Amino acid sequence: MKRAPFLLAVTLALLPQTVQASVFRGLGVTETLRGEPILAPALDAARLTPLHVPVFVRVQLTRQEIEPTPGQLDLSPLEARMRLYGGRGIPVVLALSGFPVKPEDAESWRLLLRGLVQRRWAKAYEFALPGPVEARPDPKDLAYLLKLSAVAVRGEDKDALVIAGDLTLGDLPWLERLFGEDVAAYLDGVAVTAASAPAGASDLAPLAGLLEREDASAEILISGHETPGEPAMAAQGVLERQLADLAGKLTTIHSVSPASLPRVLAAAASIKDVLTSEVVTLDEKTAGLKLTLDGQEVTDRIRHRLLYNATSFATYLIYQGEAVGRVSVELAESTGKPPVVRDPLRATQEAAKAFAWNPDTKRSRAEVPLADRPLLLDFNYGGDAGYTARAEVSGSILPTVAEIIARHQQAQSAQDAIVQSYLADARMEQHFRPSPTDAGYDVVTENRFYFDSSGAEWEELSFTLNGSKWGPKRPPIPLLQPEKVLSLPLDLRLNKDYTYRLGGEERVQNRDCYAVRFDPLDDTRSLYRGTVWIDKETYHKVKVQAVQNHLSPPVVSNEEIQTFSPQGSTAGRALWLFSHLKGRQIMLVAGRNLLVEREVAFSNFRINAPDFEALRAASRATDHVMYRDTDQGLRYFVKKEGQRVVQDRPTTKAKALAVGTIIDPSYDYPLPMLGLNYLDFEFLGRKDSQLAVLYAGILALVNVQRPKLIGEHTDASFDLFAIAVASNDKVYDGAGERERDRLKGRPFSLGLNLGHQLTDFQKLTLSYQFRYDAFGLDDATTPGFRLPESTATHGFGLAYEWRRAGYSLTSSGYAYRRGSWSAWGDGTTDFDPDTRNYEKYAASLSKDFFFQAVHKIHLNAAYFGGRHLDRFSTYQFGLFDENRMHGVPSSGVRFSELAMVRAQYSFNLFDQYRLDLFLDQALGRAPERAKDWQNITGTGISVNLRGPWHTMIRADLGKSFLPDLYAGSGTFTAQIMVLKPL
Repeated sequence: MKRAPFLLAVTLALLPQTVQASVFRGLGVTETLRGEPILAPALDAARLTPLHVPVFVRVQLTRQEIEPTPGQLDLSPLEARMRLYGGRGIPVVLALSGFPVKPEDAESWRLLLRGLVQRRWAKAYEFALPGPVEARPDPKDLAYLLKLSAVAVRGEDKDALVIAGDLTLGDLPWLERLFGEDVAAYLDGVAVTAASAPAGASDLAPLAGLLEREDASAEILISGHETPGEPAMAAQGVLERQLADLAGKLTTIHSVSPASLPRVLAAAASIKDVLTSEVVTLDEKTAGLKLTLDGQEVTDRIRHRLLYNATSFATYLIYQGEAVGRVSVELAESTGKPPVVRDPLRATQEAAKAFAWNPDTKRSRAEVPLADRPLLLDFNYGGDAGYTARAEVSGSILPTVAEIIARHQQAQSAQDAIVQSYLADARMEQHFRPSPTDAGYDVVTENRFYFDSSGAEWEELSFTLNGSKWGPKRPPIPLLQPEKVLSLPLDLRLNKDYTYRLGGEERVQNRDCYAVRFDPLDDTRSLYRGTVWIDKETYHKVKVQAVQNHLSPPVVSNEEIQTFSPQGSTAGRALWLFSHLKGRQIMLVAGRNLLVEREVAFSNFRINAPDFEALRAASRATDHVMYRDTDQGLRYFVKKEGQRVVQDRPTTKAKALAVGTIIDPSYDYPLPMLGLNYLDFEFLGRKDSQLAVLYAGILALVNVQRPKLIGEHTDASFDLFAIAVASNDKVYDGAGERERDRLKGRPFSLGLNLGHQLTDFQKLTLSYQFRYDAFGLDDATTPGFRLPESTATHGFGLAYEWRRAGYSLTSSGYAYRRGSWSAWGDGTTDFDPDTRNYEKYAASLSKDFFFQAVHKIHLNAAYFGGRHLDRFSTYQFGLFDENRMHGVPSSGVRFSELAMVRAQYSFNLFDQYRLDLFLDQALGRAPERAKDWQNITGTGISVNLRGPWHTMIRADLGKSFLPDLYAGSGTFTAQIMVLKPL
């Protein structure tokens, strides 16, 4: 079996080649819808079929011909023409005029295209762009309309080609601006009028250069090329143009008279193998081509082209002279086979004369006729079938990011046309923890989710708070959410909002995907940045990881991971729907960053359910809590006079009556608590201010916050803490408590914080703390004990925090100075003048793990240290201290250095209770025993349940195990609290 020369085969495989799209191979003929068919009768007259001659037809039509009344599509005039050519297997290019000129006309145009393309009548769609160029819309607007058109077409027929038509070579500057709007991935070619390119390829060099830079695969069509004259002359003119178009990205579509077309078709049929093959141009110098006439070299004087058929491995010389005669042809050709001269216009073949082949030099020589019409010298005419098995050299070439996005938009458009509505079950979980020592809050809702073209609605079927299931009269919850992003990545919109780059290929959820990174173009708007993974096979989204910028208070950071999965299929097409969300938001609440973890899982999808409207209406008729998605975000969908309406303003306040008691050995009696817990995210009517208050009679905590004090990322807050009951301040040594040194203490503190959000997940806070400690003597204090001065302390510090992927890392350092500090105690070793100024620093790392919303594990590791700490500045274990341990009293047990780990396990029982189990373990050492690390263990249990009259009850009990020297200090603490939402 013969093979093509190795060097030539490898060279051709490695050269960049342009392969014409199959629809544009062969002879293209233009006709109009309002006129009679031309191509079909001509084929009949020539007794030819598409099996004999490669043809396609370009049918010109106007929008008015298929849409006589706006919005009313009438395809009957086109249907007969499409049946005529579809039945014969002839590819059709529909050239449609009436392209919209304004973005507001886009929707009606999109619907027209969908109705047209659904018939699958055409292989390509050419849109006549409005002209002249000076009257055309701005390239940005027209690019949007072109992209929308391409997405609409390929959404219905993914293999259809899209051509921008009715252009002229004078439009080149405008076209450069158009391609600057990233339209290349949406277009398969451009069509220019024949009048603007009479010479064909030689006129199109600037346009070809533009396409080579922007889209190397794009075709150039020359539409409406007219070849006048009697049939023989017309046939020669068409044939010359067809042969000139070979081996390039250029296709001429002809306007031929019905009388001449049969002759044209016969000429094309004679070179069918050439017109339908992959043909490339050969380098004449490499081949050593030489043409000789009457003993003189005339290579430069005779029109010719040297081509290679990459399908059959045939070498062609197409040539044409000014007169009749014979010419000698010499070139490098390795087959050694006598060539054949083919005359397409006369449909004849004859062997070349005086053929000679030198096996050493691999050069052929032959004499061939010269004529004033195109002839084809074929060096492999009638070659064996072995030549059709072409060896390929291929590699994995990634599409451009623009092509990936365009294909995704087309796939999404096709799915949107199928999925009119769907409903699903949606389980939503929200978890947040105000501080590492708090047990946290867990909110779980079961919902029914409705979606159609009007938007999305949620019906809340159940509400569980901290393990207790509530009815419709559940506690109100403020709708705290980031600003709604109206421009999503990959959406086709008029304005370009994102930049994209291809991150390569990655495997996600057992699917091979393209990883597309995206970033916002405008940092002053609320947009996303992140990565979307697009399935390589279906071009649907598989996963999206996105971080939102430019957020509104109180949201500081919003990160979401969205998952999409197949949920059924229609007509063999898998339908990919949003099925899972994992979100993490950082909220600036009460002057502190609060991490809120949210998870939504969709299941039991019903797509295009026939009873969708009835089920949604039934949900609206209930008294259940409902939500509706709006352009402003999620809003309560409330009943008003029997109808559901969107509550314009989201809930921004929460308040509850607080009743309870605190039991702590540091106090002489249980502390009663009765007061109000109040939170207002629009304090004094300002969206940029917050107020948080806990007033419980003997206790007051207040925070006022201004999220955006300076620019977007700098906030300020004010803190106040006061307690009306004095605690017992005890001190211990190796023998136990020194009762003679017992004191009373009552603290009061204020704080000013200036925070700057460095990134979405990092924050730096500069703080000033004012503290006033009032000291008093206890009944057991020994006479003569000198009382410490009640004094103010000023502290300045810096805190850093990082919260990402559910982890919370915090660190801080503070320097303090007492306003006055003089000798106190019994005159022995209590007072140290160096402790007037002291420092404290700490670091903490926390992470929560959730298991099916029933089980939760919280882990925390922390370290606390300092310099020049004394009895009144060391670390103790108060209820509101960040180093709190269950069961350890709030005073007496104190350390200057402390390392601890804390764990919590929570689980729900019967949807009525949540139980929390605590285990705290620490090692600490005091200033007076600097080398003596002591072990402290705290255990605890708490229960959360729903009480009568729509109350929430929480009881927290703690038992500690302390070193022997703290015997008598007490090892049991308790806190019982009843909250009544108001």
